[in-house]
Amino acid sequence: LRGLGLEAGREVALAGYGDTAFTEGKHLSLTSVRYDPARIGEAALEYLTGRIPGKDGAMIAIPTELVVRASTQTPA
Repeated sequence: LRGLGLEAGREVALAGYGDTAFTEGKHLSLTSVRYDPARIGEAALEYLTGRIPGKDGAMIAIPTELVVRASTQTPA
């Protein structure tokens, strides 16, 4: 974005997924969706082994959290 002369959080909103160590960079704090990868693995195993009754082909909800940082906040 900097190469295009744009500033995240001002001209464009920028968000990531996973809330990894890269969210706190030298130049920008990245908004991200935080999730529990272990819970996703557990749900997949439960689904594959048939331990989730009535979920044949259905979606399984895994809790997430939106962590808002500077990359999506317009400065006051």
